[in-house]
Amino acid sequence: MPHKFAIYSTDIAATLTPSEADPAPATLVELDQDPTLGGEYDPEAGQAGRGSVIPTVGGAVFQEFPSRLSDQRIAFSDTDALEEDTVEALRTLFTTGGEWFFTDGYNCWRVRFLRPDGLKVRRNLLWSYHGAPRWSYEITLVPVEAML
Repeated sequence: MPHKFAIYSTDIAATLTPSEADPAPATLVELDQDPTLGGEYDPEAGQAGRGSVIPTVGGAVFQEFPSRLSDQRIAFSDTDALEEDTVEALRTLFTTGGEWFFTDGYNCWRVRFLRPDGLKVRRNLLWSYHGAPRWSYEITLVPVEAML
């Protein structure tokens, strides 16, 4: 069964099921476990709007700017949910930079990793000691465009 949460290359059209795409994406990273089962997922973790309040002698000047999609953040995390090959694939995406597609199985966005803290992974030493290395993670993406 394909995983819902996936980050994949933009060399194909946006899709909610990249593992079934034809042609297949050049790069596809599927999370080993759905973060909505035991982790956290917030597709609207950023700011709702932009603006400022400037105090003046007689009151204040309010500046309001239209919100942009890139003001938002897509944040998800989970504990002991990733295997080593998935962690290495995510690190490669993060260090490569550029834009990727991200799908949660219901929506799809063209995204970038937040810099510098868009990917944080921590190895669970207890699991590793018992021969089953697992990683906890936090991923924060910046949406560039809503695709589906």
